[in-house]
Amino acid sequence: MQSIESIDGAADVVRQDEPHPTTTSRVVLPRNTIPDLPPFIGWLNPIWQGFFTLLHGIARPGDQPLFKPTNVTEVVRYLACYSLGILLMSGIAIHWEYLMTTVQVLPPALQLLAWIFWIYVTVIAEFVLLCGGVRVMQTTIVHEATHGKLCKDKETGRLIAEWITILLGTQPFHLYKPEHLNHHDGSAFATLLDADARMFVDLLGFTPGQPLDFYWRQLFKAILIPKVAIYWNLARLRQNLFEMPPAGLRWRLAAAWSLLLLRGAAVIGSSMMVGNLLPVALYGLLWALPVWLLYPLSMTLQACSEHTWLARRKPGEGAKLFLHRRLLNRFPFTPWTGIENVVPFLLKVFTRDLFIRGFILCGSLPLHGRHHTTPAESVELWPLERYRAADEYAKGEVTVPTYTSLLAAMESVFLALSALPPLNTGHKPVDHPGLQVLAIGM
Repeated sequence: MQSIESIDGAADVVRQDEPHPTTTSRVVLPRNTIPDLPPFIGWLNPIWQGFFTLLHGIARPGDQPLFKPTNVTEVVRYLACYSLGILLMSGIAIHWEYLMTTVQVLPPALQLLAWIFWIYVTVIAEFVLLCGGVRVMQTTIVHEATHGKLCKDKETGRLIAEWITILLGTQPFHLYKPEHLNHHDGSAFATLLDADARMFVDLLGFTPGQPLDFYWRQLFKAILIPKVAIYWNLARLRQNLFEMPPAGLRWRLAAAWSLLLLRGAAVIGSSMMVGNLLPVALYGLLWALPVWLLYPLSMTLQACSEHTWLARRKPGEGAKLFLHRRLLNRFPFTPWTGIENVVPFLLKVFTRDLFIRGFILCGSLPLHGRHHTTPAESVELWPLERYRAADEYAKGEVTVPTYTSLLAAMESVFLALSALPPLNTGHKPVDHPGLQVLAIGM
């Protein structure tokens, strides 16, 4: 296999004494275009602006939160969104016959609107609240615990992360942590030494040196064919149920098996008690679909716009600038263009923008590039990143390329891959690519 260094020149570790790179660009963030409400309803402005701060993942420069977010409020907010998804999908499944009967007695024009409404609620519940809820707990709560920033007591943070990964069936924390910290290693980041990059190349098939349209076809295939989902789920089953953890964590294996058996007993027992398959349907809607199928899809779409994988270092380029060039900040949300366009603006906000934010760019992922360059230094600061980043943009201090279109961010990743030489024919993918899907999307 061609050496890692010859592919991307990433063997140099960023030196802390190296001069800070110059600002790469000044972009007008869509978030900065959102105006305040008219004076007669100005009392609602904190809620209005707070909503867009959460939607865009970044505040307006100078804005202050109505309530100062903390590690506790962030965790509670994510759990509340996930719980809302459970309530919505449970209600729809349990009362499905009643809902259909109600729709059928409406006039034809209203029937169409009712169908659109319930399809919208179902999509938001499944993709944004349930799948997005699981993703955000992994990409934010477990992620902050990995960096020791979830709680002041790191052991408490570790226990919380362990239990979250057991309950959700995602990668065990004791395996995720070393893989993710390796992802932050300057000599491994975005190279074939990085598990994320190996999955991107070997499992998804985004090999370097191909025409641009090749990568779009690969992305389309990844959406239609659940290859990642199959491998990802095999890896999760193996890691959670069959791999013996370190001696101090062997309770984890017992907990994972107990939870699996309890879930199975609850589904079968409930089905027998009520005499139908409603519990099975609920299990599929609340767990199997969002975690087994949608989670890997969300992970794939996010990875395609996350970093310029395998990028090569330019002659004379400093290590810090090279690092920043491989990072991306993403704010692909609708800007405000005037009161005359308020209806299409709101339609895009509550459809496209909400879907992208909740399903693809979950939690702190819009600012993921910043995380690699300016990580939160403490438990108190990481919940305030969206406010700190806004001031940095206002001062022109941001050195990470910023995209206001998700497709443009993906294209930048694909163009960087296309410009690379192909891997040597001696390159051998990992023996079982799915088992290497460890930290991607973090």
